[in-house]
Amino acid sequence: MWKKLLKNTVFTAAAIVLSAVTGACLLFAVYLIPEERIRANVDSSAPVYDSEGLTNLYIPWLMSTRMDNYTDSIMLSEAAYKGDRSAMSEALTSNYVYVTDINSYYEPGYLRKMLDPSPDNSSITVSYARYWHGYLILLKPILLVTGIWGIRMINAVFQVVMLALVMIGLYKNKDGRKLMIPLILSVLLINPVSTVLNMQFACVYNLMLTGTFIMLKTGLYRSRHYWRFFLFMGIAVAYFDFLTYPLVSIGIPIIIMTVLGNEESVVNIRKTIFSFMSWGIGYVFMWASKWVICDIVTGSSIVKDAFGQILVRTVTNAYEETGIESGNVINVIGYNLNCLADPLSLAVIFIAIAGFVIYLLFTHRKFKADDRFVIPLLLTAIVPFVWYMVLSNHSAIHFWMTYRNLALTSMAFATVCATAAVKKKSQAR
Repeated sequence: MWKKLLKNTVFTAAAIVLSAVTGACLLFAVYLIPEERIRANVDSSAPVYDSEGLTNLYIPWLMSTRMDNYTDSIMLSEAAYKGDRSAMSEALTSNYVYVTDINSYYEPGYLRKMLDPSPDNSSITVSYARYWHGYLILLKPILLVTGIWGIRMINAVFQVVMLALVMIGLYKNKDGRKLMIPLILSVLLINPVSTVLNMQFACVYNLMLTGTFIMLKTGLYRSRHYWRFFLFMGIAVAYFDFLTYPLVSIGIPIIIMTVLGNEESVVNIRKTIFSFMSWGIGYVFMWASKWVICDIVTGSSIVKDAFGQILVRTVTNAYEETGIESGNVINVIGYNLNCLADPLSLAVIFIAIAGFVIYLLFTHRKFKADDRFVIPLLLTAIVPFVWYMVLSNHSAIHFWMTYRNLALTSMAFATVCATAAVKKKSQAR
């Protein structure tokens, strides 16, 4: 046992170190790309953001349609930033141009002001070093040939193809077919239109689709090394994501693994717990490795800054930045749940429940929860609420995107129902 534990610990440490070094080298490589064409394509994208606004809802009453062009502008500014330091220093410090004038947020030309700092300090250079910003290894090369509309087209094609491949993979598995509707409901909750329009929302969704496809294609849900898959999923999310709704990257694959693995309840509970632990270790230590590397290479104090932000986003009540009235746990959960209180979301929930009841009646089936899945699925379902409790500040201020973590809860409950619809004994003979 101790030998196995030591072996797994060494593997985990090596995976994180090698991933961090590889991630830093990839960022260094793309920062060697000349910025001229990138800057031109970012500049050409400015009119799109001028017409859409930074945080407008493209369907006024539907919170899942809130745009995050504000964060996408930061991502584009980072990609186009032209610094005077070494490529490695620029890659690690992640500089971009921040617009200090709040009135500029609502005026045309906002993105263009993020190309260069201004003499009057209405836009200044700032560092965003506490994140990896791994999306830049893809964004910079893409911006050599196209602007925001091209990026959205690439996102759309990738997401449609990957979702189709995942659905095909589930359909080929008899037990997997039960997961198709639960997965679609979760995708609707995430809102795939928004994941196409905003790079900020695309990262975790794209990783979830890619990881799920790999798991289905390789049969990792039956492998004893399943935890390694989740370790690398955590590493990948820490590298690419901007702290949006990271739990989707692990929760949905865990649900699929639980059902397709076809194990006993105790085994499923253990695998669920170990999967979350492996993902969490990869996520936390990969993220922290950026701070250490940055401090060593640039002589900065990112570790100190990062820990300061952790305190702000967890144990403080710094909600005044958005005018939120309260940050207690109940209210934080309420802010996120309220994103599903619109007519469309409520209609989808009602139709799903009514459709399930009708299915039971017309197919002469009964509801009998499968003991193998209930507890592990319920454990997965409550994880988003634990996340909201721990990261209460972040989950309150950014509820309009963190609510997407509830896709786990949605899929878990839908999967309990899908696996509980069994034939009555008289029909089964």
